[in-house]
Amino acid sequence: MSLFDRASHAANVTKWKADQQMRILKAQNQIRELENQIRIQKANLADAALALFIEGKLTDNELQQICQLIDGINNQVQSIYQEIELTKQEQPPQLTNFSATIPNGSLNITPQTNSGLICPTCGQVLAGRFCPVHGLEGIPAPNTNINK
Repeated sequence: MSLFDRASHAANVTKWKADQQMRILKAQNQIRELENQIRIQKANLADAALALFIEGKLTDNELQQICQLIDGINNQVQSIYQEIELTKQEQPPQLTNFSATIPNGSLNITPQTNSGLICPTCGQVLAGRFCPVHGLEGIPAPNTNINK
C-alpha cells in the first residue's frame, strides 16, 4: 500500500471523525433546546395549576394537555440521546488497498522510512507522523530518540 493511499485514508478518517463530532454536537444542541422547551412548559404547567387552584377550577383535562406536551418533548429528547449513542458507535471508514488493482511492476514503489513513531492505539510503526489506520498522531517508539 502506497504512502499516498495511507495518507489519503488518514485524511478520510480525520474528516469522518470531524463529521461525527459535528453531528453529536448538533444533536446535543437539539437536546438543550428541547430541554429548554420542557422548562417553559413546566413553568406554564405551574402557572396554569396555580391559577386554576386560586380560582377553585383545577381540572385534569387542562393539566393533561400540558403534561402531554412535556411527555412528547421528553420522547424527542430520548430519541436524540439514542441517536447520539448510535453515532458514537459508528466505525471510521476502512483502509482500502487501492494499489491492489494496479498490476505488478507498473509503479515504481520505494520503501517507506521509519519515522520513529508508533500509533498510540495499535502500536504500528509509522512511516509518517499519523497512523494510516486510526488517523492519530504517532508517539515516540520505545528506545527511540526523535529530534523535532
